[in-house]
Amino acid sequence: MLKSDKKEIYFGIERDKARYFHGRKEELNHFRNLLNESKIKGIGSSFLIQGAPGIGKTALIHECVGIAKKSKWNVVKINIETLSNPTDLFYRITKDSDPKTYIHAQKVDLALWKTELRTKTKEEINYVNEELIKSKPTLLVLDETQNLGIDGAFSNDKKGEIIAFLEKFHNLKTKKGFAFLFAGLSNTKDVLKEFGISRFNSKYSFNLQPLDKESERAIIRDWINEKVKGDEAIEGWIDKITPKTYQWAKHITSYCNAIHNQLQKVKKLSKETLQNVLDEGDYLKKDYYSQRCVGLLREDREILAKLVQTLPNVFTKTQVIDFLSKENSLLETQKFFDFLMVRGIFHLGIDGDFSISMPSFKTWLVEQYGGE
Repeated sequence: MLKSDKKEIYFGIERDKARYFHGRKEELNHFRNLLNESKIKGIGSSFLIQGAPGIGKTALIHECVGIAKKSKWNVVKINIETLSNPTDLFYRITKDSDPKTYIHAQKVDLALWKTELRTKTKEEINYVNEELIKSKPTLLVLDETQNLGIDGAFSNDKKGEIIAFLEKFHNLKTKKGFAFLFAGLSNTKDVLKEFGISRFNSKYSFNLQPLDKESERAIIRDWINEKVKGDEAIEGWIDKITPKTYQWAKHITSYCNAIHNQLQKVKKLSKETLQNVLDEGDYLKKDYYSQRCVGLLREDREILAKLVQTLPNVFTKTQVIDFLSKENSLLETQKFFDFLMVRGIFHLGIDGDFSISMPSFKTWLVEQYGGE
């Protein structure tokens, strides 16, 4: 069985800004349009980024945040706890700025008010938070949004508070501009529906796909050029690396980190160094797959390996549950399925079917745990 019966919320393995960013032009252009439109219409807006683990959501979030900051928006990174904790929201809103410089709320001495925060009621704090958000263009960023949907993670009261928060700010009227940036795995839009946000403008809702080939090659080229510029062998190296990366952002990062490590030692694009890059990149890629399985005992991984061998490329939840229900060693089939969704091993497509999204994960799983 799973290692723990406790409800666990996973906040991701990597949260790093891309060292070199290419592609995603359509998404970024639409994000700029959303910020402008929010100011013009005077009402809150939402931007949704969803997709499989390792597809490049975090890098895109960083780019969106950079655009907002250049446009003089106050960017407030929140987590799920913040949605029902007005005190935490206040501290996050005012983290990088002095509230006195941009709030005009009832002639309140905010320096004094802040020191007495513990004595304030939720209603008082909520009021000031709203005034702070209305006083300046504000972007709230919530990553790993799919964790709202973990069964049993919240009491009914807590869930009610979260729904009220999202409803209020999703429709906030402000001439300054306000927007949510939601990001998460492929079931994020469905989870948000459960919390009252059911309408997303198709222009501002993206199911991320792998990078285009040109962007993939540009990223790898930048990493090589960082250490060895103008070498004729660069394009040959890229030709050897790209069959391993599948235009998948996380895999590109694995091999680029290997490039960095190897060229630190020997600043020459030799066949031997290239082979070292490929070997190290293979190791890093497999290590990432292993990390996605943290929380599964070996017997669970063996069952998963048997399962993926029986499934077609695109499958239904019923097919998964039927298989798991026949395994005596795995009694809680729904819990197991939910775990695979939370960890991003299963990917929900826009047509309602499922797939194993991470390239070569199935091959790795069968090799490691499939037996003879």
